[in-house]
Amino acid sequence: MFSGFYKFADTYICCPNADTAIKLIQNSHLIDNGYKPSLISSIDYFFYRNEYGLSMMLLLPVFEYLLRKLFVNANNCPERLLTAEATTLYTTLDEILTCCLPDGSPNRLCDELGRGYMSLLGDLITFPDGVCLRSKLSHGETDYECLPRSISDAQLGLLFTLLYRYDKYKLDKYGQSLLDYINNYKVHYHPITIARNQILQCIIEFKQMPDRSTLTEEEETETIDFPIQLTDFWQSFITPNKLSLFNNISLETIDTLLNEDNINLINRYCTCKLTTTGYNEQSLIIIIRQICTQLHLIFVNIDTFIKTRGQAYHSKQLRSNQRSNFERFINIYNNFRQTVLFMCHLNASIIFSLDNIRCIDLKYSSLLMKLLRIWLTFAENTVTLSNITRNRWDEIAALCLTSIEKSTKSILKL
Repeated sequence: MFSGFYKFADTYICCPNADTAIKLIQNSHLIDNGYKPSLISSIDYFFYRNEYGLSMMLLLPVFEYLLRKLFVNANNCPERLLTAEATTLYTTLDEILTCCLPDGSPNRLCDELGRGYMSLLGDLITFPDGVCLRSKLSHGETDYECLPRSISDAQLGLLFTLLYRYDKYKLDKYGQSLLDYINNYKVHYHPITIARNQILQCIIEFKQMPDRSTLTEEEETETIDFPIQLTDFWQSFITPNKLSLFNNISLETIDTLLNEDNINLINRYCTCKLTTTGYNEQSLIIIIRQICTQLHLIFVNIDTFIKTRGQAYHSKQLRSNQRSNFERFINIYNNFRQTVLFMCHLNASIIFSLDNIRCIDLKYSSLLMKLLRIWLTFAENTVTLSNITRNRWDEIAALCLTSIEKSTKSILKL
């Protein structure tokens, strides 16, 4: 259940020993005395028994209570320091960590904890694609005996960060390293981060595709620019100094678009931040991720086809119809690569400009949604047509032309 997750166990976040942990807990003014025995038992399970799941079961309820205390203090709402009651709304983690209070005022705790802390908290606790440590342990959705130490180390790090900050301990080497790590932590499991990483993986696989010259001895025909032009579209809301990134479809521009840390991911989808114009950023991200998934399958199909038929083609071992099929593949190869590059560039451009898109007229985001759906359909059909049992390269070329025509018509209607 937890084996596929990012390895959180950076040496900077790992508490060096049980004595350090127990000392932090025993001397803490933030932790109520009644909770300290539970936390010390958690440390015992962690360091002396290597039972990380049981350790976290003891730690997480206290950790949630501490966050609730800090939430109440930061927002001056002592009435919210509640346990679960049948007649009273419980102050849950979702509410503690959202960016605004029920009355619409900002949740000051988020700024107080900082972006790095909120990022790690999201990866471990709240992001649906993340670890979801609390929900999986509390709802019995995982085998607690399989919880890796790296995840438990990260959760301990979140607890001890609170103690170093709010108990105002004199920072020792571990404390300073821990706070530096937390402050600089980059989120891994936010949907936008996952989408960005999927596009990067597509680019890695794209670069692994062989050049056409390695597939045939025929001279390459000159490749024309991809026919879809979005220059007028992007210049409506992208600053002139960034516009070249959107107009130039290349590996270099995609890399630049994906590696700029220009948007704040924390609490991005908080209810009070969602606009009422009909714009749905999450839908854009979902389709981008779906396109990337389909592109990966296409890369696998093409790699399989080249390895299966390429050598036989050069050694003239293919039957006549197989040879003709491979030559049809060669004929569309460069145009197909250009199409894939366009799709990756479109995805990267949208990721980069999300903050711009959410602030403009709905017609622009609607066009992007329409374009993404057109190319998702193309990718899904191409997965089927490029399968080693089908190899319908002419149909893929025709499908590409149809997708270009649909995209162009949509752009002209704007």
